[in-house]
Amino acid sequence: MSSAGSSTGVTVVVPVFNAPEETRRCLTALKATVCSGEADVIVIDDASTDPAVPRLLAEVCDPSWYLERQPNNLGFVGTVNRAMARAGRNDVILLNSDTVPAGHWLAA
Repeated sequence: MSSAGSSTGVTVVVPVFNAPEETRRCLTALKATVCSGEADVIVIDDASTDPAVPRLLAEVCDPSWYLERQPNNLGFVGTVNRAMARAGRNDVILLNSDTVPAGHWLAA
């Protein structure tokens, strides 16, 4: 995905900090409910200190998603701003990593 967004016009941003089980539920549900080409997905790890998080992200994230691990913790707002800048001109849907999307939530 380029920094100018894509032809989908929509980017789902998932900021992550620790909480591996909640993050697993969120990303698994996201993968099950967002069809390829329906939206870009940015998962951005805010320098999680839990060693399970990098392994989890490598395992669960779809290969088409943009995954970034920040070297330093920027806090929630800094992390979200960084991801939104990467989304470019796309509309952004911010999905907290403890959210479990269901059904056709993106179409709503």
